[in-house]
Amino acid sequence: MTRPIKFVDSFWGNDFCSTAGFDALSKRSKDCMQMCRDYERFLRERAKAEEIYAKSLMSLAKNSDGKCEIGTLRTSWDSLKGKTESIGLEHLEAARSMLEAADRVHKFTEQQKEKRKKEKDAVKKSGTAKKDLFKKCFDTKKNYETKSRDAENLDLQVQHIRDTSSVSTITTKEWEKLLLKQSKSKTDAKKADQSYHQILDQLDQCRAGWERDMTSLCNVFEQLEDERIKFLRNEMWVIVNIFSVTLLECDELCEKVRKDLEKCSVDEDIMDFINTHHTGREKPGCHEAMAQM
Repeated sequence: MTRPIKFVDSFWGNDFCSTAGFDALSKRSKDCMQMCRDYERFLRERAKAEEIYAKSLMSLAKNSDGKCEIGTLRTSWDSLKGKTESIGLEHLEAARSMLEAADRVHKFTEQQKEKRKKEKDAVKKSGTAKKDLFKKCFDTKKNYETKSRDAENLDLQVQHIRDTSSVSTITTKEWEKLLLKQSKSKTDAKKADQSYHQILDQLDQCRAGWERDMTSLCNVFEQLEDERIKFLRNEMWVIVNIFSVTLLECDELCEKVRKDLEKCSVDEDIMDFINTHHTGREKPGCHEAMAQM
């Protein structure tokens, strides 16, 4: 199934300072890494269980007695013990394969962790810079608006004095001071306007940089997620095959024991014991016993 929507089209937002998209992807990234670690732990614990079971079987086969048995049943018994040890070896091999798989998962997890960290660090850095510049731009805008308002008020004040012919009511010094204040307020407003637009340009450049970093993160994270799901799916497939092969090998060993048991003959074993340990066919009589005394 082709994915109709990609990460890069799905984790943005209208809020200029929002980190919702980044937070959602970071949470997913953390969960992905946790799943890899959980699966690695599963493999190691399963391998441990297989090893314990294998060694228990091998020890049981080695330490089981039954040496007093004879004949075809003894052969069947020896076969059962021998194949029990072989089954233990099969499970020991399965444990080794699972540990190798756990090592592969660990290596894969660490590689993905580094790639994810690189992308996250870049977005965090540019996101923090964007947020700081946004605050600075907001403060600069407020300062610009204040300076512009002050300049407008002074313009109105000077114009009002001129319109009402009130210049004659104030001293020349006061009038010059007011004009100087008006000129300075215009200069301050102009400088504030320039500062605001400079910060605005910087903010737009920073936003563009953050957008590039976020785009890269979306694309890389989607690629890594694609790789992770395929990797874990394939690894699980391998492990299930190991389970299956181990069971098949064990069943083949059990079949060999069954074939040995088919050769077990009750009559043959009884005759073997009789022929090996017989003590005679004649029963003792009282007269003969007394005569031997």
